[in-house]
Amino acid sequence: MGQHPDTTIPDEDASQKKRSESQGADYSTVRTFNRQLILNYLRKHKPTPRVTIAKGLGLSRATVSSVIEELKESNLVHEGEKVGATSQGKISKGGKRPTQVYFNVEAGYIIGIDVGRSRLRIYLTNHKPEIIDQDDDYSFDIMMGSEKSILLIADKVKTLVNNNYKSWEKIRGIGLALPGVPDPTCHQLISPLDLVHGYN
Repeated sequence: MGQHPDTTIPDEDASQKKRSESQGADYSTVRTFNRQLILNYLRKHKPTPRVTIAKGLGLSRATVSSVIEELKESNLVHEGEKVGATSQGKISKGGKRPTQVYFNVEAGYIIGIDVGRSRLRIYLTNHKPEIIDQDDDYSFDIMMGSEKSILLIADKVKTLVNNNYKSWEKIRGIGLALPGVPDPTCHQLISPLDLVHGYN
């Protein structure tokens, strides 16, 4: 007997689900990208109305407004006084006056750790970033070993944060710099200090 062709109909629900998941991932990526664009714009510029942000970034007003509302909920931006005067100091007429959007530099804090062979610098900055405080230790010696080095760094970071009365919940990130020769091709350090080898 001859073979019959496969007449199985693909699962349309499964195909639709895959398309929806793909579209959702794409939307999430674009949303995150727009969020970063707007945050960087506000960080680099003075307080700016939403309409100016939209024009400056080439985004729709609806997109900017939606992202701004999301950022307000995260306390990363806030809105202040309305723009009520022209560059000549006269009160503008007609239409709704735009409201200035401010980047909240105190929404969170960043820790920077700069490890050298014979010195250690630790910085606490806001989101601008501006240095709020720092700890310089010129008695540091990387040859003390990875475990002692990490415990010392952790203790100094904790002290720096606590001395400035900052909440650990508002620490948004920690950056670590180690000495080494940069490889311009691979964009990484060649033979950096192995600070964490053998330490969990």
